[in-house]
Order: sequence, then C-alpha cells, then structure tokens
Amino acid sequence: MRWLFYVSLLIGAFATKNRACSKCKFYIPAIYNEQYDMGSYMGRCSKFKEVDKDSQAIVYRFAAKARYNEFECGSEGKHFANDSSGGENTIGLV
Repeated sequence: MRWLFYVSLLIGAFATKNRACSKCKFYIPAIYNEQYDMGSYMGRCSKFKEVDKDSQAIVYRFAAKARYNEFECGSEGKHFANDSSGGENTIGLV
C-alpha cells in the first residue's frame, strides 16, 4: 500500500511545471550494483540532508519526499537549480 502513496507523490511532484529532479544539480541518482540506475523515484537530494545521530553519517532525503514537502522544495521545485555540469551528478552513490 505504501507504493501507491509514493506513486501519487511522484505524479503530483512532476506534473506541475515539469521541473524534473533528475535535471537538478542537487540530485543524486540511486545506483544499484554500480551500473543500474533505479529511476528518479529512488534518487536523493543533496540540498536537504540530516545527520544520523547514531553513526554521525549524512543522510540525504529522497527527492520525491523533498518535492512533497512544501517547506523544502515543494511541488513547484522552489530550490531547483539547473545542472550545468553536462553529466551525471557525482556527489555520491546511494
């Protein structure tokens, strides 16, 4: 049942103004087995991060959740920034 919730988040996030998270400079693609892109719904956003209290590691928010939260990027993509590097975002692999 959760997958239905996430699918509705994606449809709502990408239907307005068509600012795709995968084209943003803060987007971190989700890579499986170092070669398969799992799609933008599993990607993360480096703009919104938290520090894990136990391990002190940086945890990036899912891009879809940041687009759903109006205090973060929101459905309009308020913090969207064009990726001018011309290639994949290389901040890190998730």
